[in-house]
Amino acid sequence: MVETFFHALKTDGLQPDVHAYNALINVYCQMGYMVKAYELTDMMMRDGVSPDVATYNGLMHGLIKRGFILESRELFDELVRRGFSPDKFTYTNIIHGCSKQAKFEEAYLIWCTMSEHGTKPDVVTCSALLSGLCKAKRTHEASLLFQRMLNIGLEPDLILYNTLICGFCGEGNVDEAFNLLSMMAKHGVLPDNSTCQSLIYGLEKKGIENPIESAALKLDQIFCAI
Repeated sequence: MVETFFHALKTDGLQPDVHAYNALINVYCQMGYMVKAYELTDMMMRDGVSPDVATYNGLMHGLIKRGFILESRELFDELVRRGFSPDKFTYTNIIHGCSKQAKFEEAYLIWCTMSEHGTKPDVVTCSALLSGLCKAKRTHEASLLFQRMLNIGLEPDLILYNTLICGFCGEGNVDEAFNLLSMMAKHGVLPDNSTCQSLIYGLEKKGIENPIESAALKLDQIFCAI
């Protein structure tokens, strides 16, 4: 339907603007039609419509989603060369891509330079890096980044808490998971099913008998006390 409306514009003699092009480019990227997305980007420029940051973000997201990390980084570099200021979505994309390739030092460096380009890191950007670290079982580094995130005034959401809890429980480190649960309770962030499942897995890994019952009891102790 998006294609139909887009081509109807051109048939009626109307020139699509950058937002119309971006809408269809994003559809192609979400569906994995990267060749079509690039063809449309070329058409866009032939029509005298300049790509903007949102165009690059859509293309980068599509590439990263399909494992073309190097190509996404090249797009990021091109965006900067053209004088655009990357926004938080750009940074989140490229940090996520670096993390998928376990290039955590590079991802962390990019995260640190966000403020220099006038973009404040947010919880979603941090989650992209934390998730990669936890999946790689580098929870100590994830903890340090989490602390730095707290120090600059960011407030974790449930997704970020779950990412860390899952990481710690995956290593059987339920004590750190309990500390995060207490922090959640203090800030009014309630657990969900993912939180519970991670905790049960962590207790199982630690060799606790009746992990489901133990997890329910611990959650009750922490969250009923607030």
